[in-house]
Amino acid sequence: MLAAWAMAYAILLWQFVGAFRSTKNHVKRGGSKIGAACGWLGLILVVGGNVFFAAAHLIPWASEQASIARGDERIPRLVMELLPSGREVELTGGLPAGCALQFVELLSNAPAVNVVHVNNGGGRVHEALEIAKVVRAREMTTYVSLHCESAATLIFLAGRERFVANGAKIGFHSGSFPGLSSGELSLTNSLAREAMIAAKVDAPFIRRALDTPSSEMWYPSVEEMVGAGIATNVTHGERFGISQTVARQIQQKGLAGVLPYWDKLRKAAPDLYAEINSAYRAGASTGLSEGEIGTRARAIITARVNASIPCASDEALRHLVRFWLLMLGKYKDTQAKEIVNFFESSTAGSTSSDMNMARVFKDYPADEEIAVLVEVVTSASSGVRPIDKAAAERDLEVVTKKLANDAPDAAVAIASTPKTPAEYTLKANGFWTFYDTIRTEVPELRQANLLRHLLTEEPNKPADQPLRTQAVAATQPKSLPQSPNVTQSLSDSAVVNSGGSQTPLKNGGNVVTKPKAVASSRPSATGDKANPIGNKRETLGRTDDSTRGYFTVGSTKDEVLAVQGSPSSFTDSVFNYGTSEVFFRGGRVVSWSSLYPVLKSKLEYTEPATRRDYFTVGSTKDEVLAVQGSPSSFTDSVFNYGTSEVFFRSGRVTSWNSLYPVLKSKLEYTEPATRRDYFTVGSTKDEVLAVQ
Repeated sequence: MLAAWAMAYAILLWQFVGAFRSTKNHVKRGGSKIGAACGWLGLILVVGGNVFFAAAHLIPWASEQASIARGDERIPRLVMELLPSGREVELTGGLPAGCALQFVELLSNAPAVNVVHVNNGGGRVHEALEIAKVVRAREMTTYVSLHCESAATLIFLAGRERFVANGAKIGFHSGSFPGLSSGELSLTNSLAREAMIAAKVDAPFIRRALDTPSSEMWYPSVEEMVGAGIATNVTHGERFGISQTVARQIQQKGLAGVLPYWDKLRKAAPDLYAEINSAYRAGASTGLSEGEIGTRARAIITARVNASIPCASDEALRHLVRFWLLMLGKYKDTQAKEIVNFFESSTAGSTSSDMNMARVFKDYPADEEIAVLVEVVTSASSGVRPIDKAAAERDLEVVTKKLANDAPDAAVAIASTPKTPAEYTLKANGFWTFYDTIRTEVPELRQANLLRHLLTEEPNKPADQPLRTQAVAATQPKSLPQSPNVTQSLSDSAVVNSGGSQTPLKNGGNVVTKPKAVASSRPSATGDKANPIGNKRETLGRTDDSTRGYFTVGSTKDEVLAVQGSPSSFTDSVFNYGTSEVFFRGGRVVSWSSLYPVLKSKLEYTEPATRRDYFTVGSTKDEVLAVQGSPSSFTDSVFNYGTSEVFFRSGRVTSWNSLYPVLKSKLEYTEPATRRDYFTVGSTKDEVLAVQ
C-alpha cells in the first residue's frame, strides 16, 4: 500500500514538472499570459489539495502503519495469564497487532480453558475480532471483574455466557484509526454493530455505544448492560477465580499495601492482620474466588470478634449496634433481600457468605465497619466484663413488649422466612425496628449490658461462626433477631477496588480508642503558638470534671475534653474525633458533626407547652428537639439527623427530607368532607394527605 502511494505521488510530481515547463514555454513562444496564469493557478490548487490530503490522511495513516510494522509499541502488550485451575485465562493489557495468534497458541497448550477474563483496555479491532471468533467457536464463557474497554468489548460479547462482576466497568465508544475518513471508519463501526447484533444487544444501546466519540468513553451501569443484553449474568465475586492482577498485588504488597485502610487493622492488631493477610495470599495463589477467599478471612475475623465481645468496652458495643442500624437504614428498602442475607449469613459454606459483600452492596460503608471492628477488638484487653443478667432481662422485656405493641408486623416478620420482595423488605425493617428500639428504649448506660448479654449467652456457639441469636417474636420476649456477620466487609472489600480502574476506598479518619493525651503539633517553651488550647499544658487534657454526661452549644473546650476525651487532632477552632468534629468560636462550642465515633453531645431546648409525638410545618426548633432529639449536625437553618434533614426559616420548620433515620414528622391537614381511599387528578393537597 505504501509503495502504491509512493508511485502515485511520483507520477504526480512528474506531471507537475511537465505542466510547469509547458506553461513557461507557452509564454516564451508568445502565448497568452492569462492562459499561463490559469495554468499556474491550477497547479497550485492541485498541489495544495494533495499536500492537504497527505497531511490530514496519508501521513497519519502511514505513521500508524509504520508503528504497527515496528511492533505496535504504542498499545500495551497483551498479557495472558492462566489461572491455577487451568480452566480460566485472564487477558489484561491491550490488543496490539498480532496478539490474536498468541491467544490461539495459548489455547493449543491449555485445551481445558473455557472461561476468559476480559480485563483489557482494548486496541486493534482486527485482533479483537480474531480472538472473538475463537471464543465464539469454542462456546467459551467471558467475564469482566475489573474493567474492559474499547475493542476488548468485542471479545466479551463473543461469550456464550457473559458475566460481569458488580462494580466492574465496561467502556464503549466508536472506532478510530489515524488518517481514515468518517466514511472509511464506518466499516469498522459496522463490524462492531454486527458483533452486538449477533450477541442480541438492544438497538438503542448499540446506537448509544457507537455514537460515543472515539475520544470519549461511555460506561453504562451494570443494570443497563443486563437490561440491554450486553451481560447475561451478574456475579458478586463467587463464581470465578480471583483476578491475577489483584492476586499479584496482594502477593507483592499485602492487603495494607493494596488498600490503605487495612493499615488501621495492621497497626491495632498486627497478629490478626498477619493471619488474614496470609489467608488472602494463600487463597490468591491457589486461584480461589473472591468470595471463597473472603469466607476464609471472615472465619478468622469472626472468631476474634466473638472472643472479644465479652471483654469489649461498652462504647464499642454501642458503636457496633449503631453500625448495624446504619447498614439497615441504608439498604433495608433498596436491597432488602441482600441485607437480610447479610444479617443471617452463618456457615462459611453458604451461598450468601461466599459472595463478596463489597460487591453486593452499593457504596458499602467499609471504613465505618472496619473502624468499629478495630474498636471492638482493641478494647477487649481488660478481661471479661460482668453482666447484670437481671437488668438485661428486664430491659429485653421492655424492648420486646414495645416491639409487640408498636410494631407487631415487624416482630412477626423477623421470625418468618421471607420469599417475596415485600416479605424481605418487611423483615429488614423488622431488624431495624428491633435495634432502634434498643437504642431508644434502653438507657445508654445499660445498652451495652443488654447487648453483651444477648451476644454472649447463646449456648454452643462455635467460635468461628458469626454472632447469632434467635428471632424476635411477640410470644418470646427474651429472644432477639439474628445479629449480622459483623466482619463481612473487612474481609471482602480488599478485592472490589483492587487493581485496574477501580478506586480504593479512602480512610475515613484515625480512630483513637480511650484517648488520654495528644501532643501539641509544635512543642514550644512558652506554649503560646504551639498549643491553641492554652499556655499551661503541652497536651490536651481535662482540667475539670464535668457533672454532665454531654456537652452542648456554649460549652468550653475544657468541658468538651472532660466529656469526650482528647481529640485525634485539633486546631484552635475544631476538635476532630475520628470522622466527627466539634466547632468552636471564642473558645466555646458553636456546632458539631457527629459521625464516628458518636459524640456525647446534646442540643438543649425548652420543653414545649404542648408535647406531641411528632413535629410539622411551623414547629419551633425546641419542638423538633423535644420529639426528634439532638441532631448529628446542624446550622441555623438545617438540623441533620443521619441522612435526614429538617429545614427552618426564622426558627420554624418549613420542610424536611426523611431518609435515615425516619423523622417523626407529620404534614397536618384538614379532613376532607368526602373521604375516599384514593386520590386523582384535581384532588387537593388535603385529600392527598388524607389518603397517602
